Amino acid sequence: MASKERFAQAVKAGFPVNPASGVGIAAENFNRLKLGMSMFKWADPRFVSLLEAERNGWSVAPDVESVTTLVHEPGATTYEEVKLFNARDVVEGRPGIVRNPQKIDVTT
Repeated sequence: MASKERFAQAVKAGFPVNPASGVGIAAENFNRLKLGMSMFKWADPRFVSLLEAERNGWSVAPDVESVTTLVHEPGATTYEEVKLFNARDVVEGRPGIVRNPQKIDVTT
């Protein structure tokens, strides 16, 4: 199945996704984001980091809730904490259909 189809299915199912990275969210980070969606009553399953938002020309509203995830780069011996923001709080250029380097239509 193409990644476009997997992404669309994940969005339809309400699974946390990061449309800016195109990388799947798994394990503990998936659980953290699902919990954040429940706690903060976020219906939108899309998340993006501040750096990803800035790289795409998007803005994240100030003083909004975020979920801290752990990222492990290949070959690294440590994890880096990365805050992910819900797409609802992206005030310019919502990350819904954009994934670098190609556009993805999640409405189908």
